[in-house]
Amino acid sequence: MQKTIIKQWKEGNEKLEVEMDKWRESYTCRDNCSDWKNDKFCNHLVNAREMKFKKDINRQFSLIMGVVNGL
Repeated sequence: MQKTIIKQWKEGNEKLEVEMDKWRESYTCRDNCSDWKNDKFCNHLVNAREMKFKKDINRQFSLIMGVVNGL
């Protein structure tokens, strides 16, 4: 049972990472803040990514916590 959940988590995690990377490549900061201008990384990106992928991230946490709680 746990091996099945771990396998599901790994597959879901790989898929989520690919989706997040694709999304990241197309992201542009609406505020064009100084961090974005300098590093192409800012708090706006982090917040937008969290909003976009919140459901998927929570699903991944739920799967892995099911394994941890089952130990």
